[in-house]
Parts: sequence; C-alpha cells; structure tokens
Amino acid sequence: MRLPPIRPISKLPALWQTRPGLTPARRFASPAFRAGSALAGLHTRFPTHPTCGARTKRGRPCKAPKVAGSTRCRHHGGGRVLLRRARETLARTRSRSIMAKCLWYLEKAHRNNVRRHLKAGERKLAFREADAERANAFISLALREGWATTDLVRCLYLVGDEVRPYRPQDVPCAVGAFLKSLSDGQPPPFRFEAFAGELRLDENERFIAAEKVGVRLIGQPILRDSNEDVQIAFASRSLMRRRTLRC
Repeated sequence: MRLPPIRPISKLPALWQTRPGLTPARRFASPAFRAGSALAGLHTRFPTHPTCGARTKRGRPCKAPKVAGSTRCRHHGGGRVLLRRARETLARTRSRSIMAKCLWYLEKAHRNNVRRHLKAGERKLAFREADAERANAFISLALREGWATTDLVRCLYLVGDEVRPYRPQDVPCAVGAFLKSLSDGQPPPFRFEAFAGELRLDENERFIAAEKVGVRLIGQPILRDSNEDVQIAFASRSLMRRRTLRC
C-alpha cells in the first residue's frame, strides 16, 4: 500500500496552523521505510532510483532517473540509447501499436533536433545583427572623422550586396573590417582579406570582388571584357585577309 505524501508545513490547512492541537502527528521517512520502498521499486518522494547526476543550468546535480543501459537520463545523453532501442525494436517487432510508439518517439526526436538547430540559428543571427549595428556605428564614425571616403564605403557596400544579397547583416561587418584594417595601416591586400573573410567568399568570388574594389591579388587572372575579345578576333581576321590578298 502506498502511503500519502508528507505535506510541508506551508501547505497545511489554516485550521491546523491556527490550532496546532488538532494537527495529526507527522510521519517521517525512517530507514526501514526507505529500504522497503527501494525493494518494492515505489517512486515515492524519496528517490530510490539511480539518478543522472549531470550538471544542470542552476549548477545542481540532475535528479532524473538514468536510462537502462546508460549513465545519464534521457535529457543528458540517455536519449541516444532510447533512440537506438526504438530503431532496433522497430526493425524487430510486428506489433502495430509498438511500431506506432517507436515511430512517434523517433519523430519527436527529429522535431526536437530541428527545433534545437532553429534556436541556435536564431541566436547566431541575433549576434550577427548586433555585430552589424556596431559596424555601422564604426563606419559612421569613420565618415564623420574624414579618414574614409564616401565613394570607398559606397563601393564596398555595392560589392557586398552583389556577392551576398541574401545575407545583408554580413555586409556592414565586412565594410567595418575593411575600414578597421585601413585605420591600422594594413596594405590593400590585407584589407581585402579582412573584407572577404567576413563575407566568406570562395576563390572565384574573391577575384571578382577584388577586381571591383580595385585590389590586385596574387595569382589573379587578368579579366578582359568579352567585347575586347571580339574586337581582337575581328582585327586578327582582317589582318589575315590582308595577308592573303597581298600574296
């Protein structure tokens, strides 16, 4: 028979608090009671199951029960064991009810994983937007002091919007990094590397952006206009015709 829980003093009825003589004698958990609950496997308010013990957000040990076959609860690493067990059971059983339960558990784990990734992405986006605000303040300060020209800032913004139109919060950070390296006295290639590093450009995008910014990188091919190639082809063809006519 399971005993009723022991009430704390703050949850006693008002009549018992005003007239202590009517209060029944309180029960205390004796060692025999704890041993009996441990043998019976009862989940009383005195935890007799092996606890997880992982560090929680408040810095206290976790009191949740361990998962069978793991050293942690389902919130601190034991859920992987439960997922593996659900997959094995799903591949082995033929009961529709058990299969439905395993599929529900796997789907729930997938939803939790997606939700966790979305929350992490929202946090990263919030941090990046805060960096963009600080970069905008630094750019405004540079324009007010006059050591950064408006044409340079406009050119950097146009290049950033062209290569990363779907990440507008990265463009002010890249422009701020370029101006920061400019204020530190870095040479133009290092300034552009700081700009490209904030935008995470690949090799081809680096060469195209450097050509538009006006920086010459090591190993950068000479990009010619297609109209120039056509004009050179026509000129070479006319020269060949003249040679054939002279001969």
